[in-house]
Amino acid sequence: MFVLALVFGGSTFGALLARNTLGVGLAFGLVYAIGVGIGLRHIRAATKDYDCSGDTCELPE
Repeated sequence: MFVLALVFGGSTFGALLARNTLGVGLAFGLVYAIGVGIGLRHIRAATKDYDCSGDTCELPE
């Protein structure tokens, strides 16, 4: 948020951000949560075929 204040300080958009900090924070939080969810989905898909039933994980060939 600090970076946005530096970049847009003094402009109309900066004033809009300053007056709506809760909304901006919620929007950035939502974007972050969606990004984490997408990343976790990719990690699960990449490790789906691993066999970790023993002491080590066997990679698919």
